Amino acid sequence: MKETLLPEWPHRIDADDISLTPVRTTISASPQERKDLARRMMVQSIESLEAKLVLKRDAKRGVVHVTGHFKTSLTQLCVVTLEPLLQKIDGAVEGWFADPDKVVSIARLRHEKLGRKRDTELPMLEEENAPEPFLNGQIDLGELVAQHVSLTIDPYPRKEGIVFGQEHSDVENTPVPEIRRNPFAALKNWKKGEIQEK
Repeated sequence: MKETLLPEWPHRIDADDISLTPVRTTISASPQERKDLARRMMVQSIESLEAKLVLKRDAKRGVVHVTGHFKTSLTQLCVVTLEPLLQKIDGAVEGWFADPDKVVSIARLRHEKLGRKRDTELPMLEEENAPEPFLNGQIDLGELVAQHVSLTIDPYPRKEGIVFGQEHSDVENTPVPEIRRNPFAALKNWKKGEIQEK
């Protein structure tokens, strides 16, 4: 039996509550949700995460358009020194959602028709022409924001002024102490039976 992965930051809103009038909402992750998200995004910790969003339904197609921005503070380890680094990130959020049983995208139909032709390379569909489906009639805003946050995280964070290979160059540039001459080293040059008189 396949295990169902539960979202770390579920914040669902009923799609039927979204009309042509924009709906504004602010969501923030709890301490436990931030802990779970940090594990998923492979960072040390997430100190804060908040998003301000606007939801509006498209009058022609019935598609729900979500826009907004998020702010987060999180801690990563420098890939060179392994020191903790506090990162503050502001990013945009955008998503398109629709009822898959009621909305059929004209662009998607053309895309699929084009795909049936041989030797044709398919262009990428814009997200608004390939909206995500509602899940049980709902939109998970927390998961939408989490996906955008994960895309903005630096996979190779470095402390300011530190570059890859610096730890090796520091070793190479370390001055080598002067080696003292061993007073007994001259003994190896003596020949048997040869003694210098002073």
